[in-house]
Amino acid sequence: MPTLAEAGLKGFDIGTWFGVLAPAGTPKDVTARLSAEMQKIIHSPEFRKRMDEIGAEPIGNTPEQMAQQIREETEKFAKLVKDAKVAIE
Repeated sequence: MPTLAEAGLKGFDIGTWFGVLAPAGTPKDVTARLSAEMQKIIHSPEFRKRMDEIGAEPIGNTPEQMAQQIREETEKFAKLVKDAKVAIE
């Protein structure tokens, strides 16, 4: 199986990531509280130990950083689909 670069997809860095999302329009104080509680979990020794065991790297982005990551990933894959002329039949 070729690497992404060998397949002509230079500059792609693809990994698996997970995020916790709230519905659009959720009040900022609610998302701030959720984020703060998630940060406590992500930085807990138990969580870090479990992530190490499965080879995962917890990040703990802010809501704004997560929104930016989603925008960038959406743009990247939309371009990939367009450039590859992928069509649903």
